Formats: sequence, C-alpha cells, structure tokens
Amino acid sequence: MSIVSAYDDKSLLCQIRDGSIKAFEILFNKYSRRLYFFVLSYTKSQADTEEIVQSSFISVWENRNRLDESFQLKNYLYTIAVNKVLNFIKHQATHQRYVEYSFIHKSISDDQTEKDVLYNELHENVDRVLEILPDQQKDIFRMSRFDGFTNKEIAIKLGLSVRTVENQIYRALQTIRIKLAGKYS
Repeated sequence: MSIVSAYDDKSLLCQIRDGSIKAFEILFNKYSRRLYFFVLSYTKSQADTEEIVQSSFISVWENRNRLDESFQLKNYLYTIAVNKVLNFIKHQATHQRYVEYSFIHKSISDDQTEKDVLYNELHENVDRVLEILPDQQKDIFRMSRFDGFTNKEIAIKLGLSVRTVENQIYRALQTIRIKLAGKYS
C-alpha cells in the first residue's frame, strides 16, 4: 500500500487545516494527476491546465482554516477547479470580444479561427447545461458567476438564506461538471 492511499481524506483535511505541509503534499500527490486531466478536458491547453490545477491547490492551502470536517476534500478540490475553469472561460469570453474587434480591423489567422470555433462550441455547451438547471438554481448561478454578485447579495435579492444560495451554486457546479465531463471526455 502506498503512503498516499494510507491517508484518508478526512485525516488529510484535519491535518491540512492544522497546517501540515506533509499532508498537503500527500493531497497533491493523491489528486493532482486526476485533477489535471479533468481540467485539461475543458481548457485543452497544458499551460492553462497546469496554472488552474496549481491555483486550485493553492486555494485549498490558503483557505485551510475554513476547512470543515463535513467537507468532502475531493469534491471541495474539484469545486475550486470548476470555479477556476469557469473564470478561465469568462476570461476567454473577454478575449473573444477582443478577437471579434480585431477581426473587424485586421485579418485573423486560421489558427485563431480554430480556437474561436472551439471556444464557441464550449460556450454553447455551457449555455445548454445552464438551460437544464432549475430556474432558481440557474438564476443564482448566473448572478454569482456572470453578474458578479456575492452569495450574501444574492440571498438578500432573492429572499433566501446564504446557505441556500451556496447549496444551489454547489449543485449547479456539480451538474455542469458532470454534463461537460461527459461531452469532453
């Protein structure tokens, strides 16, 4: 049995929360490869994937004091990665607008056109997944991820508890991850 498999996630979570660098290294060794291929299926870029995976693990470490024993460490890590992928997609959308502007003013290479087609396909697939979400969950997710509202602002605006908003965002992310993973795996 390897040293990585000797540690269950609950034990790792507690040790990381207490500041154990060794436990964090074990977590990294346990999930980094799987997380890498998961993120790569969305970004299609080795460099972007490496940056997102590294950033996801850094977020776990930086927020270790907030780790709760009820967390599923693997799910928490993947949720962070999905959020970072969505932010990456939003950044790509901004880039897309720039590309469209540039296209009007100068010619675009075939390579960029291919990237645009792939991006548009992913964007359309994300939009399709969002459309199958329940209305309230879809509204909460869009307010959070696309309109930039905080969970508290959404809760006040919709007359819900912050925990309900968090739960709806979590469920939306799970659905998006599952549906897109099936499409791009």
